[in-house]
Amino acid sequence: MARLIAAGHGSYHTEKRRDFMMRRPFSIMFELLLALGGFLTLCSVNIPGVAQTAPASGPLRPLKSIYQIYYSGVRATNRGAHKAYGGLGSLYPKDRSLMEQSSKAAFITGAAYGIGRATAHCFVREGYAVTLADIDEGRGKALEAELRKHGAGALFVHTDVRGEAGVRDSIERAVTEWGRLDALVNNAGIEVYRRADEFTSEDWSAMVDTDLRGPFLCTKYAFPALRERKGSVTNIASVQGLACEPNIAVYAAAKAGLLALTRGTALDFAPYGVRVNAVCPGAIQTGMMESYLAMQSDPTATISGMAKSIPLGRVGEPEDIARVVLFLASDAAAYITGATIVVDGGLLARLAL
Repeated sequence: MARLIAAGHGSYHTEKRRDFMMRRPFSIMFELLLALGGFLTLCSVNIPGVAQTAPASGPLRPLKSIYQIYYSGVRATNRGAHKAYGGLGSLYPKDRSLMEQSSKAAFITGAAYGIGRATAHCFVREGYAVTLADIDEGRGKALEAELRKHGAGALFVHTDVRGEAGVRDSIERAVTEWGRLDALVNNAGIEVYRRADEFTSEDWSAMVDTDLRGPFLCTKYAFPALRERKGSVTNIASVQGLACEPNIAVYAAAKAGLLALTRGTALDFAPYGVRVNAVCPGAIQTGMMESYLAMQSDPTATISGMAKSIPLGRVGEPEDIARVVLFLASDAAAYITGATIVVDGGLLARLAL
């Protein structure tokens, strides 16, 4: 049986080589004719001060005509492709099937809003298919429809990252849908502001289970698929895990734990080519900030005051974080793992006096 297979394989390649050798002389001849036609076309261009060296008519004119027809077809094809993809300024490619467009796949938690939503848009613009994992079904399905309308590969899966079975099933569905997993973005998180002694056990469980246990579960069940692609994990932590403000002790503890989880997981996964990094956002105008602003008597003045305390002079946007997450998932970050990237407009660099 082995001999038959080997013989068949060899016969196939022998036929391919014979076919190639028969067609190659004609291919070379056609290319030479096109080159000659191109030369004649260039020679016939009216350049001030330079005489035309090729006649406009004569026995060689057909060669010039062949070249012009061929080149016009190439330009028309390129124009058509440019139009189909929406031009260089287009956010999303047009008129391509989802699988043609999606050479990679990402799983993003907390994807329906804020940083997660911006991250989904960034990944789609780079040709990723995205799985949008969130508990907000209304926003999640709306984002799925929006991305699909632009020809992107998008799948919403209702996912509570605190539930192990749900996380496992959502990741399995994503891998089945796209046939691969290249990037995991652990973005889902919640925060509650209270004085340390006023936090309840329920507060502790809700934040630690979402902000720390959730990324652990997602990473655990995504790892087999990520290992196949030598993919990456990006954990969205917080500057609060490095230096915190009052009334946020539990959230800060969970995010500090996430930074430790990032480092430990990076070491465990490095032998398999899977990179794990963390991003620490500073003050970002997202849904999380809304809960903080709701506690303030003048939210507008609060935003203005926050901006003044940031060296770059503004509160960050979700896209500021999303672009860094995309970078960490890319080949440009191939030698980065176990790192904590602070994206805070310089907030932690300033010495408070």
